Amino acid sequence: GVQTCALPISMLQLGLAARPGDLAPHPNLPAAHETIDILGLLLLKTKGNLTVHEEQLLSGSLSELRMAYLELSRRAAGRIN
Repeated sequence: GVQTCALPISMLQLGLAARPGDLAPHPNLPAAHETIDILGLLLLKTKGNLTVHEEQLLSGSLSELRMAYLELSRRAAGRIN
């Protein structure tokens, strides 16, 4: 489904994953923010239509991605200041 596609994309955008044989990319925070927002909308709009497992997977993954985004944003802000 969409979540199985969007989650790896957001991890790539955060620089937390790489394609096989590649180095991890530099974080693209604006793109990651957009993808995380889309996943949040997906969770909101599919409420009641997902299995318990699907909702837990999406919700848990979204929480982890948001935490990673905040940490990377803080690090980036520290380099700018």
